[in-house]
Amino acid sequence: MSEETRRWKEIFPRPPQAYVLALGAMVFPVMALFAPAQIAATLLILGAVALLLNPVTGFWPLKTQPYLLPLGFLLVLGFLSALWGIDTTDSTERAGKLLMFLAAGTLLLTHARELARPDRTMICWALLNGFAVLLVLFFEERLTDKWLLRELREIDDLKAFAILNQPGVLLALLSWPVAGFLWSIERRGAAALVFVLTPLSMVGEVGKAGLLAIAVGWVAALPAMVLPSITRHVACLCVVVVTVALPVVAGSSFVLENAYRAMGAESFGEKHRLLMWHFTAGKIAERPLLGWGMDSARVLPGGDLRVADYAEQKEFAFVGDRTRETFGESVVLQLHPHNMFLQVQLELGFFGSVALAAFLVLAIRAAMANGPWMIRGCRMGMLAGAVTAACISFGVWQSWWVSSLFLLAVFGAVLPGFQARERSERDVPENSVVNPPKDDEENEDDAKGLYS
Repeated sequence: MSEETRRWKEIFPRPPQAYVLALGAMVFPVMALFAPAQIAATLLILGAVALLLNPVTGFWPLKTQPYLLPLGFLLVLGFLSALWGIDTTDSTERAGKLLMFLAAGTLLLTHARELARPDRTMICWALLNGFAVLLVLFFEERLTDKWLLRELREIDDLKAFAILNQPGVLLALLSWPVAGFLWSIERRGAAALVFVLTPLSMVGEVGKAGLLAIAVGWVAALPAMVLPSITRHVACLCVVVVTVALPVVAGSSFVLENAYRAMGAESFGEKHRLLMWHFTAGKIAERPLLGWGMDSARVLPGGDLRVADYAEQKEFAFVGDRTRETFGESVVLQLHPHNMFLQVQLELGFFGSVALAAFLVLAIRAAMANGPWMIRGCRMGMLAGAVTAACISFGVWQSWWVSSLFLLAVFGAVLPGFQARERSERDVPENSVVNPPKDDEENEDDAKGLYS
């Protein structure tokens, strides 16, 4: 080893990818508030830098992380759907972007899973600092009517109305790995404070997705802590049931009308989602096998109908002056169905919904595979919260959302207590994070634990 290399390692004793992930952990929470649209670019930059500093070659990351394979199959379907979709350009362009996110996310996940405990601890401390900044700023923005966001982003009152929905959801999901880390280092009071302050910061906010994500996360996390095997099987069963039953339930006029009447007079967003889901279920029934093509929801025939006109066409009994006054010129389908299961089945058909279900089942198994009871529960809570948010708020292919999910998965993987499986050198390429390239003079450095 040269003297320059040795001096560099004295300054930066940890693997280079650990510093890359620590940087991402610090900037991601702040970007969630001020620049959520740039999270996609952040993921790609982090992935590119990590690849340059410590390359991973071959297909072994996919072999050791089988939950990524269904995502690859979804991308293949996305590219192929250009052959029968409504807009060939949209399908191909969206699938190409998702391929880049999958490549960068897979690389960062691979690095995160193979780091030693001290490296993971450093990343978790960085995430804790970023989370604390986001939590304080979230409180400040709510108390000052988004003063800082108005100053920095020049938003109007219409955009300010629900501008905290995106950072609120990410704040809710980030609370799980942050609290899990604090618990693992025996800061139990601080972990409890995170669990209390996070939902408290969202009470009364327009967007309810963050609060609902926390609530559902606890429903999944508590049994995962004490009954991991039963929870895993029940969660996997729920995924299968929802995949099969949701299009049927959403497409029922009886369910729609009764649910619509049961909601409060001011539940405009919830009522609009019911109509979107009903419309989407009808379109799924028209092309159940192959779907309408990736990213076709925004150009779906009939999606630009006014809500009142669509309701009158279907002869729903709840249509009246109040409905017209409430929804005004709102269209039936605003860009996407606001439901992950329905959007995937709408655009990629039966095979797409099977791939999505397979991914979720494998992700549940990975989250519950091992680790201390608290860490296992936090990973499960974050996963359940992310699925909840994806089922009520965001488009499944939105770049910022997909990139955020990959980064959240990385932070879940670096939690102390998540032990990677031991692999023999014949299973791992020489140029990898597990078996980094070295020369004969590096043995002494390896013995000191510079690389894991």
